[in-house]
Amino acid sequence: MQDSQRYLPSIQKLPPRNSSAREIELNASEERCFDKVIAYNELYKIVRVEIPFEGGLIPGILHLLKGVTRPPCVVFVLGMDMTKEDFPNVQNNVLARRSMACLSIDGPGQGASNLRGIKASLGAYARAPCVFSCLHRYW
Repeated sequence: MQDSQRYLPSIQKLPPRNSSAREIELNASEERCFDKVIAYNELYKIVRVEIPFEGGLIPGILHLLKGVTRPPCVVFVLGMDMTKEDFPNVQNNVLARRSMACLSIDGPGQGASNLRGIKASLGAYARAPCVFSCLHRYW
């Protein structure tokens, strides 16, 4: 399961373009696969989050530590060739080993955000501090 979760994103969504039926189908497969990772992971808690952004929702995955209240949290905004499921590696989470939580998002133009019509633009990331607003629900 880990290999399919790791490599499926590589065959989809590049370069960023309009959502085709095949891209939507591949994204749904990736999400179903990662839902199993979430369900079977015993190392720490993983939560899917939806962050309001300019009339749409930016999808994210929040990796929370067990038994640690209010840990520092790294917000990971990936590159155009990755998806939120790619980092951190659930089986070898370098941040969790350092007692840090991680919110990994598909930012504007990336992964599922692109498929949802949230496109990359020059100012999109300057307007994206809203990602921090979702964290208060978990602290």
